[in-house]
Amino acid sequence: MRKIFSRKYAIATNNGFSAIHLALIGLNVSCEDEVILPSYSCPALLNPILLQKAIPVVVDIEANSFNISIEGVKDKINKRTK
Repeated sequence: MRKIFSRKYAIATNNGFSAIHLALIGLNVSCEDEVILPSYSCPALLNPILLQKAIPVVVDIEANSFNISIEGVKDKINKRTK
């Protein structure tokens, strides 16, 4: 994979759930850590967080764009946020 994309490191996964789960492991997300995610999302974003025993913190989305609210994220960031 890494040769195909001319990268030093690369990994392939079978789905988005696996990719998110591996990313959380790579970021050392574990018990009692908080992970911010948008309220308008699929379970594939929430479940890997729960699998790591981390705490999902849901932030509302912007009405015009359906993207996560930046102001909402700023309000939710704390010492346990990863």
